[in-house]
Amino acid sequence: MDSLSHTAQRSLIPPSYKPSRPHLRGDWEPDWAYIRWCVLGTTTFYALAATFVHSASMFDDWNTESELFQSIYFRDSVNTTWFPSSQFWTYIGLAMLGWAFINTINCQRSDPFTSGNGDHKSFHKLLWLSPIIFLDSVIVIQRGTHDLEGWCPAQNVTEAIFDAQPEPAHSGVHYLGAGNNVGSPVFLDDAEADYEIIKADVIVTPPTSATISAEVDDPTLLLFSTIDIMGYLKGIFHVDEFTPECHIYTNEEVFKWNYYVWCFVFFFVGLQFTHFDVGPLQDFTLTKESIATWGRGLWIFAICLLALILLILKQAFSHYRALGILSYFIAWGGFIVAVISWNTKRLEGIRELHIHHYCIGFILMSFLSYQSLILTIAHAFFNGMFIEGGCRWGFDAIWTPVN
Repeated sequence: MDSLSHTAQRSLIPPSYKPSRPHLRGDWEPDWAYIRWCVLGTTTFYALAATFVHSASMFDDWNTESELFQSIYFRDSVNTTWFPSSQFWTYIGLAMLGWAFINTINCQRSDPFTSGNGDHKSFHKLLWLSPIIFLDSVIVIQRGTHDLEGWCPAQNVTEAIFDAQPEPAHSGVHYLGAGNNVGSPVFLDDAEADYEIIKADVIVTPPTSATISAEVDDPTLLLFSTIDIMGYLKGIFHVDEFTPECHIYTNEEVFKWNYYVWCFVFFFVGLQFTHFDVGPLQDFTLTKESIATWGRGLWIFAICLLALILLILKQAFSHYRALGILSYFIAWGGFIVAVISWNTKRLEGIRELHIHHYCIGFILMSFLSYQSLILTIAHAFFNGMFIEGGCRWGFDAIWTPVN
């Protein structure tokens, strides 16, 4: 009996396991009506998100002309004094759209702005948390028109700014923005002025693998930099453009990155966290009591998940170390651990720590502040995870009463 009991406890899914929800038990059959509803709903909301991302060009960005702003958000993939107002309002809209998606599609609630608590308090929290998330990470993760403008020569930089479909120019005198004959007047007649675009002649010498190897000692960074320079990753996502250079992103380039990368993962993966709560994963809760009941399967899952998160953070920290800002993120991580430990100890016997998955998503987003394909995908997932948790269950307290 003892041997049998011991084997059952150590099995991947114990024979005695019986989910609390009937449709998750052994005789479960797919609810194809609900599956079709979710697939159609996700596709519809993703298509609707395109209007939000595309409308970003309707808002004018704000040039802060602040060296402090530029230094705070400086990355080799982002170097600008411009505050992306267009991306700010777009992100706020996408956050609200994601919230409505969880209620309408995944949870099939009649009120698109309610939460698992049956009120709008959590949605109101989303409205003031979203600007914080944007200023902390989204401002760098998502692409903006002026992200690389800081690498351009200081003289007449604005003359190098052109949309994917520029407005007709007026006749008169135009000046070259950079390169040879800087500031030289170019006279256009009325016909030429309607169609001619005077682009800045910016010559940038790209770094070589030799120069990078002399400055970067991290083999992972060196590998990706070498791949980058050789152009192996050229394509729709323009990964090669993260090499420091003077470039003004067109509306099309901004749309491709923010919609086909960030929004796709946000809607099709992150916001689908609702459907992860099946089978043994129902018991995957980060409380002391729940962890004590984990079987071997949940421990394997937890270790694999932790390893993936650590690999993502390693990728981010490698960039931060090269930029000389790693110490800030280490200090931020230490602060989070210290506060959680202190408050848990202070409330011992009265309240216990319950780390909701919206908390995990929120915290992990705060460590992702570099514009790369891997980190943008990870950020979109954690953002969807954060909104799904807040909407589905509510932004509940982290320390809950013991009883």
